[in-house]
Amino acid sequence: MALLRRHERNRDRLDAGRHRTHRAPRVAQGARLPVSRNGRRRDRRGRRDVTSSERARQALALFDECVDLPAAQQQALLRELAARDPVLHAEVQALLDADTADGLLEQDADAVLASLAAGATEASEPFTEQRIGAWRVTGILGNGGMGVVYRGERAEGGFQQLAAIKRIRIGMDHPDLRKRFLRERQMLARLRHPNIAALLDGGVDAHGSPYFAMELVQGERITAWCDARRLDVRGRVRLFLQVLDAVAFAHRQLVVHRDLKPSNILVDANGKVFLLDFGIAKLMETEDENGHTRTGERAFTPEYASPEQLLGEPISTATDLYQLGVLLFALLAHSHPYALTGDTPLRTRLTRMDGNPQPLWEAARQASIEDAACRDSTPTQLSTQLRGDLTAIARRCLANDPKQRYDSVDALRADLIAWLDGRTVAAQTPSFGYRASRFLRRHAAASAAAAIAVVALVAGTGASMWQAGIARKEAQRAQEQQRLAEHQTELVRMQADSSLAVQELLTGMFARALATDGGRGTSVRDLIDATRAMGTQGETLDGPARAQLLLRLLRIGAAGDEAGERAMLAQVRPLVAAAGASRPRLLAQQLEVQLTLAEGRHDLPEMMRLAPPLLGLLDALPQPLDEEMLQLRLRALRSHGWALDQSGRFDDAVAAKRAAWDATIARYGTDHRRSLIAQDSHARALGLAGHHARAAAQLRETLQRFRTGKHAAPMEELSASVSLAEVLRQTDDGGGEALQVLRAAETTARRHRARLLPFYVPWLQALQADLLREQGELAAAEALLRQAAGFRPEASQRVARGVRLVVLTAQSDLAWAQRDGAAAAAFAREALALLGTPSNGDNGDRRRALGLRLRLLRTQATALPSERLRAQVDAVVREWESVPTTLRAPYLTMAAEILRLGGMPAAAAAIAQRAVAAADAEPEPNLHRKAAAREELARAAPQSPTLSRSAST
Repeated sequence: MALLRRHERNRDRLDAGRHRTHRAPRVAQGARLPVSRNGRRRDRRGRRDVTSSERARQALALFDECVDLPAAQQQALLRELAARDPVLHAEVQALLDADTADGLLEQDADAVLASLAAGATEASEPFTEQRIGAWRVTGILGNGGMGVVYRGERAEGGFQQLAAIKRIRIGMDHPDLRKRFLRERQMLARLRHPNIAALLDGGVDAHGSPYFAMELVQGERITAWCDARRLDVRGRVRLFLQVLDAVAFAHRQLVVHRDLKPSNILVDANGKVFLLDFGIAKLMETEDENGHTRTGERAFTPEYASPEQLLGEPISTATDLYQLGVLLFALLAHSHPYALTGDTPLRTRLTRMDGNPQPLWEAARQASIEDAACRDSTPTQLSTQLRGDLTAIARRCLANDPKQRYDSVDALRADLIAWLDGRTVAAQTPSFGYRASRFLRRHAAASAAAAIAVVALVAGTGASMWQAGIARKEAQRAQEQQRLAEHQTELVRMQADSSLAVQELLTGMFARALATDGGRGTSVRDLIDATRAMGTQGETLDGPARAQLLLRLLRIGAAGDEAGERAMLAQVRPLVAAAGASRPRLLAQQLEVQLTLAEGRHDLPEMMRLAPPLLGLLDALPQPLDEEMLQLRLRALRSHGWALDQSGRFDDAVAAKRAAWDATIARYGTDHRRSLIAQDSHARALGLAGHHARAAAQLRETLQRFRTGKHAAPMEELSASVSLAEVLRQTDDGGGEALQVLRAAETTARRHRARLLPFYVPWLQALQADLLREQGELAAAEALLRQAAGFRPEASQRVARGVRLVVLTAQSDLAWAQRDGAAAAAFAREALALLGTPSNGDNGDRRRALGLRLRLLRTQATALPSERLRAQVDAVVREWESVPTTLRAPYLTMAAEILRLGGMPAAAAAIAQRAVAAADAEPEPNLHRKAAAREELARAAPQSPTLSRSAST
């Protein structure tokens, strides 16, 4: 118990040197001692009023008289005092209680006097001040041990300025307290830094009390500010760097703060940090031979106190470093490294601090779901994020021995910046595995801007919905680096849980990679070639181990291309089959890898073939599933639902996505972010299946939770907004609400523009423009599309190209509504070229291509020969037979319009009749679509006598 032994030695030393006629009781900072409410009272003989400071001295004198008396004599003296002067008795008793309390620490007499005087004046001294120097007082901001902090505004000088005015309490004329107050003012005068609340003014007021005016910071304490904004770990570390800048500057001015805690660090609405309260800071100008300040002052906040503060040992810049470590714990894990609070007794505190602090990642693992959500994470994910470098950085700050902490705040800052950049940190012990993981992060950093976007894209009149699923910003270099990062992530993970033989293979591969200029010259192709060769090197492994190695190499793309995947799978299948029924997990892993590869190829038929047996196998495993198999099942359910959706099997997709939603809720709870995403996906499937009212109700709920719940996230909010707008526009009277939803979404996208990829705003503008066109607001639609048209994605950016497709389709429809056939044709051609050949089995891409072909034919209806026009329209209509009934009516109506414009009324009327039938067959028939189909039938029928009678009915 090293800390306890140091504590006892220090107590013995202090006791030996204590002045016997004025022993200071042990009082913790902030402890309130009971005193009378009156600032003055009669003394024990009733002769005159006694000031609060005089009464405090009397209490201390009586404390000295009785503190060392035998218990019986002490109690007798106290009973006599209670009968004669109950108020003074209460004060003396409080001092005795403080002296014997295990959790309170020794301070000098000045601190006790300040505490006594604070208690006396805080309750009794009403706010009567109107002016303090050049400042008009408008209120009280707070009370401290030796001063009051007022809110004030400048009353002189001819300009407006707000300030926090700190003044020493009236009557607090003890020389040491006055000296401490003036020292704080002098320190603030030398601390001119953007992240330190600035000194504005100072002087002596009409009562002769010194004061100073500081910059008034309108902000929240740093922990509350971060939580309110759901700031993630990286965001919190970046904000913490501002704190370090301020503390490092103070240290360069020879000032140790000594009380770094959330309430002394405020953040304003713009995210700027302000360090406050240098009231107990210490100048380092008087130092001993070891460079430490000579001070016996022990004012501090117990929860954030360093070991040397608790033990009364010399204070240095290392004290602030320790407190910064505790603050980092609070910011990142909502925890204390030793699970301490301000009320923890001293002996318990020292006992816990004698050992190692709880690892930062372990504290995060024990965090509540709510606390993790405030960090845009889950307890498990947060623990993973904090494991490794950040845990090592916090541990270095929290070393019991000040010499083992960082040499300076600048060194701590350098390590945190290195962590943000994915470089090695000084707090870590170098090792092969560590170097490998930093190698990974260096390459991952190049594609840190790559984002995951779940996008619902709308194309055309009554537009069909395309769930783009998970997509990345695919600029060519970022894609290459991202793939490398994922490749290495999996390899490092494989090292952690593979057999020794597999680890040796991995180690050899990584050693070769890292030998190339520290890994910086290694390309994806180099790693693919090396890891593909591992498939051959692994022939010495037993069957299951070799199969697992090959499956993991497949998962990270080591096969290189589709042919390589087939070859590697050909090696895996017999190995898994030989393992037989005794290794069902291995078979599940094989099927999941095959499903992942099929998804990467966008091979929908293969995905739908693989998902059911995989899910059946998982359901047959012993329940409940462990975390690995559970996550595999969730991925399989999501993939199956997405494949059904994209294939146009909407009713089946509704059932599959409901199963995925239920399973996600069972794992994470109803309000978890993943559960809300699954709910959003299920609602979109309902909309595509024609159940628009149910889908709209569900999406309203999802959107509200994303906006206001614990998991507020702009990207998911935007996706849910678009989903809701799409199903609303399919209802009879939902166009107005849909437009409101999209406008609110655009506001959100602009507010979070720095965090989002650049296509969100033009995407939302195009969707609004299409709605405005439907409502006849052509000028407003044109203005929005003019803005959206400025967005030009790179050719490799798949999701951004999808947004461009939405813009072009809306432009084509608007041009047609404005009777500009040439422009409508040009936009449709550009959109078709951008779309390219639809992927294998992708019903969504096929629908979009067919819709664009109809738009182009509409512009050519009067120019093409009738036979050619009829053949092309019939070809498109035949392909529409594979499209679900819920999506047919608008496009059949357009086909009828084309034939009518081409002078073929009978053919037009026949297709218009099919459009009417399709509209009538929808689960929730839409009056607008039915009316459009019937109107087209009525236009064609008069020109076709054989159909005029059916049109009239």
